Amino acid sequence: MPDLLSYFRLGTIFLIFLSRPILASVDIYLGLQVGSQLMRESISGETYNHQSSFFIGHWGYGLGARAKLEMGKIGVGIIGEAGWIGNIFERRLSGSSSGSVYRDGFNRTIGGAHVSINTGPSSIFFEYYPWVQNTVNYGEEKSANPFRKNDTLKATGFGAGFVFGFNNNLASQLFYRRIQYRTVTMNKVAVTLPNDQYTSPTLDEVTMGFVLKF
Repeated sequence: MPDLLSYFRLGTIFLIFLSRPILASVDIYLGLQVGSQLMRESISGETYNHQSSFFIGHWGYGLGARAKLEMGKIGVGIIGEAGWIGNIFERRLSGSSSGSVYRDGFNRTIGGAHVSINTGPSSIFFEYYPWVQNTVNYGEEKSANPFRKNDTLKATGFGAGFVFGFNNNLASQLFYRRIQYRTVTMNKVAVTLPNDQYTSPTLDEVTMGFVLKF
């Protein structure tokens, strides 16, 4: 027998949501990013770490938009972002105290879903990114560097943070992202990561910036 009481409760909750006004809004944001990234390379029985250090080795900026529907204190929508990031990587043999240093620059695009919880002048949000793509616009010509110009890296990821201090629709934001790279195209050859040579690169990133609400 169906649980009629459960159906009634779900229907009541649905009607409560429908009874609230649904508002559409767009947040435009500009953020500066710092972070760290790690990838491991195995070759000839030895392991090398390719790592950029936090605050120094990974930096960048992004311009993004969040389009969402707001029902009471809950907002649900999508996010898109375009930006540039740079990395200073050190390739170091595991257990060694020094290694080779190289630089890369990437154009990055991000697409995903957004959920926010409004708490008055501030809000907490969570995001999922099924689409992240980096395209190398500069790859330093060094033997330690596996990347060259026009190589691409595709990834997925998630993020969480908060927006605070809305004043005349202007606010500040701070959020954290973790991005996991899944495939890389090197010299027009697509490779799925991890493989026998490389692990899947992991990026931990913090973004600080401003939000304009429409």
